[in-house]
Amino acid sequence: MSIRKMSLIVILALSSICVLVSSLKIRSLLAELHSVETFAATGLASGRLNKGIIELSLERSLTQLTLNLQEPITSEFRGMLDDQRRLSDAVFDDVEKNLLNQGVLTRSAEFSAVLQSLRNKIQTLRSEADGELARAAVERSPEKVTNLPLNMKTVIKRLAASTLMLRPEGVRLPSEIVTLKYIQRYAWEVREYGGQERTYFAIATAANEPIADNTLSEMNTLHRRGGVAIRNLSLSAEGREGGGKLVSDIRQMIEFYNGRYSDVREAIALSSAQSEPYTFDFQSYFDLSSEALGRAISLSYDANERIELALSKMLEDAHQQIQPYSAIILATVLLYIYLGYYMWSKISGRIQHIADLMTALANGDTSVKSRFLTANDEIGRMAQCVEIFKKNTLQRKSLEEESRLLSELNEWLHLSKSLDELFENSRPFLEKLLPETDGAIYIYSNSRDVLDGVAVWRHGEVHAHIRPGDCWALRRGRSYTYGFREIGFRCSHDNQKEQDAPSTCFPILADGETVGLMHLSLTQGGDREGFRASLRLARTCAEHLALAIANVQLRDELHNQSVRDPLTGLYNRRFLTDTLLSAIQESRHTSAPLSIVSIDVDHFKRFNDEFGHDAGDTVLRELATILADDTGGNDIACRNGGEEFMLVWPGTDTDAAHVRAEGIRQRVEGQTVRYNDGTLPKVTVSLGIASYGVHGSGIQELMRAADDALYEAKHAGRNQCVIASANRGVAAQSEAENADASQSLTLITA
Repeated sequence: MSIRKMSLIVILALSSICVLVSSLKIRSLLAELHSVETFAATGLASGRLNKGIIELSLERSLTQLTLNLQEPITSEFRGMLDDQRRLSDAVFDDVEKNLLNQGVLTRSAEFSAVLQSLRNKIQTLRSEADGELARAAVERSPEKVTNLPLNMKTVIKRLAASTLMLRPEGVRLPSEIVTLKYIQRYAWEVREYGGQERTYFAIATAANEPIADNTLSEMNTLHRRGGVAIRNLSLSAEGREGGGKLVSDIRQMIEFYNGRYSDVREAIALSSAQSEPYTFDFQSYFDLSSEALGRAISLSYDANERIELALSKMLEDAHQQIQPYSAIILATVLLYIYLGYYMWSKISGRIQHIADLMTALANGDTSVKSRFLTANDEIGRMAQCVEIFKKNTLQRKSLEEESRLLSELNEWLHLSKSLDELFENSRPFLEKLLPETDGAIYIYSNSRDVLDGVAVWRHGEVHAHIRPGDCWALRRGRSYTYGFREIGFRCSHDNQKEQDAPSTCFPILADGETVGLMHLSLTQGGDREGFRASLRLARTCAEHLALAIANVQLRDELHNQSVRDPLTGLYNRRFLTDTLLSAIQESRHTSAPLSIVSIDVDHFKRFNDEFGHDAGDTVLRELATILADDTGGNDIACRNGGEEFMLVWPGTDTDAAHVRAEGIRQRVEGQTVRYNDGTLPKVTVSLGIASYGVHGSGIQELMRAADDALYEAKHAGRNQCVIASANRGVAAQSEAENADASQSLTLITA
């Protein structure tokens, strides 16, 4: 064997021995490190558990205080109690999560079971406390008010005892950490006893009643225990490195307990013993006790932080012992680099795929889909996040489209001049916004005893009339949906009685009044869940329709008031001039006949003078009824003012107008007008007839001709019809045609 081969073998052997020795040493150090890590992990968990015990003690004190309030818990105390509960739960969640994740304790499963059992007990006590807090003091269970804080205190003691399960087996606690744990324990006792004592004071002073002897004795015991805990704190901190600040804080607490804080306690006890009102400033006592108890909590937290620092130092020292064997660690690092490079080369294509997906989504392309949605690794989670982002993008686009269509619907609704135009304009928008629905709209008639079917879209069916009692939504006064509950009843007006398709009815409300009904049903082949999801948008559409319907109805009502006579319901003089001008222009262009009739009640003043103005109004209303019954087609019946009326009959020549006028006169003469318990004297009218082109060609000439004929009838003995003189219209025809436009404008303006 050559020397070169022997040297190589020796080098390999020595390297193998070095690797073996290093491996054994590292194994030993790792075992020691594991022991230290176990101790550190349990120490941290124990510290967090002590912190949770303190938070739970604060919760117990707050619960006891609120249980002794006379009224149900206020929102302020409710918020304080809920915040404190969240703090307690957060700490215990952290303890259980970190402890179980470590997996280093032989009794971790047992501890977890104990902790979970105690937390369940806490939740039960909280539920019982909430039930009592919602009631006034006189309604609460005295047994629960007394036992709930005591039971919570028992849970706290069991939690404190469970810390023994966190001690690692076979590990000796350093003296420094033991001392800090005692400080932590005694600080908690100061806070616990002081907090209980302050709660008793708060309850007594809030009720402004003397403190019971047994309660005062318990408070004195708590105060003495707090003093003992403070002395133990002082003894634990003395002679310890860095204990100067602890001693200083403890001395300040002793000053509070034995100084100002003690003076306030004695003042409270003296007032209680003498049954005198509490005249001291309780807020000062509260502030003093809060500062003292706050310092105790701070000491406990400070001790916990010091324990964590000591544990971190132990971990750091254990790690430093492994540094001489960095060669092996370096080799491991190189191996990781190689593995990292391998993994990078393997997943680079997948990452590029995710980047392409995100780029496509950024450019608005929502049709892309990842191939790695089911991958159980980081790439799979990234793909799932991209998919969620895509769904959110689609949802946002859908909401934007809905918002745009609703805005356009609202605009077209407000541009509608009539209800028919309104429903016609709304149909395409409702079909687009509610793709899964067939629909119909009903509007209350003027009598409000039925609803008229006025609109329908897609394949919906609408009745000509339905009664309010046929719809559950109208009877209930709110929307009603059929088909999604275990038990339901379909509306009588619903046409899908033999199908299992769902349907919904929305009352259309305007200014607090129901003006109509929107009925929706699932379209044939539609998706039930899609129909259900569209109900929110359907409600919004119903609200838009309600406002638009109210606006159109209000506009129609205002227009009707402006052209109608309030007493008789006939058109007024303003409408007469507008209509007569249009009729004259139409006759001029088409050469169709046009006649007007001027009517006046004979001896009308007698009715007002002998029977009163109410009788005169009755006569006018009866005459208006006869004129309205005679009016049809394009005919217009108007009241000029007082007892004067005028009829406009397009398409009627002079002879036909005379026949119709004579018929009106006879019906008026034969009419019996009842007033109060009797009847009025016979009513008669005089009528004057004028025709366009025969008796005049302008508004003024034609109306003057009819009025002159009326006066002739009056002079001739009343109760008769007179046709205007023909020569009057011929003489004024040329002048009237030249001045027709200006005269019409003057009348309209007037």
